[in-house]
Amino acid sequence: MKFFNFRKKDQSDNDCKKKTCCCTSNQDNKNQNEDNCDLLVLGGGCKKCNNLEMNLKEALKEMELELTVGHVTDFAKIASYGVMQTPALVYKGEVLCYGVDGDKNFLINLLKKEL
Repeated sequence: MKFFNFRKKDQSDNDCKKKTCCCTSNQDNKNQNEDNCDLLVLGGGCKKCNNLEMNLKEALKEMELELTVGHVTDFAKIASYGVMQTPALVYKGEVLCYGVDGDKNFLINLLKKEL
């Protein structure tokens, strides 16, 4: 029946509910362990946010630091840090930088000041 956009449920609707849907599983996994992380990257998962996370991991490896890195993609949680521009980097609840996807050298200098 097309009136009021009623339609029969097709098989794909049921399959999505049975399995973990790809549209939610990645975000849930990334946000799941953020309380246990030393450093947090705040951002929705865009290219700049992912670059910040990748550069941060490279900087930590070069500095020989074994800190855990988490990625928060939930915008309500991002706003709770007072961040209005992403990507942002958080250490021990304090926002270190925001709005830049800093390169490895920038992050090394930033971490040397904070750690």
